[in-house]
Amino acid sequence: MRKILIPIVLVGVAVFTAVSVAKPGSDGGFQAQVPGEAKTLDAHPATTAQGKALGVDASAKGSQFGLRYLFADLTLAPGETSGGAIKCPKKWHPISGLFFTASDGVTTASDAPVSTRKWGIFVFNQATTEAMVTVGAVCEKGLPLTGAG
Repeated sequence: MRKILIPIVLVGVAVFTAVSVAKPGSDGGFQAQVPGEAKTLDAHPATTAQGKALGVDASAKGSQFGLRYLFADLTLAPGETSGGAIKCPKKWHPISGLFFTASDGVTTASDAPVSTRKWGIFVFNQATTEAMVTVGAVCEKGLPLTGAG
C-alpha cells in the first residue's frame, strides 16, 4: 500500500502545482513583481490534521524514503505579491511548492527551487480584498539528486 501511496502523492502534488502555476488572472494575465532574492520564511512542519487533509501520514518514520510538508502563513493586501523561500531540513531536498487560500483572487507569481535545500514560492493577490494564504514546500529524503547535465 505504501509503495502505491508515495507515487500517488507525488503525482498529486505535481498536478496541483501545475494547475496553480497555469491559472491565469481573470483578465488573462497579471503583473506581479517578484523580488530578485527570496527571504527564508519561518515555516513549520505539517500537523497531523494537515497531513490527513493532504491524504498522507505527516508523522511517518522509519522509511528510507520520506516526504515532509512545511508551511508558512502570509497575509496579502490587494495587489500585493509576497512569499519567500522555504528551507528543507538537513539531508532533505525540495521537490514542489504549493499554496492554498479561500480567496479566488490569489495566483502563483513564482514557484521553483532556489537551491538544493530551498523552494521559493511567491503569490499575487489580484483581488480587491485582503487574503490569508498558506504557502508550502514538499521536501523529500531518500532519492538521489541528479544534475541537469
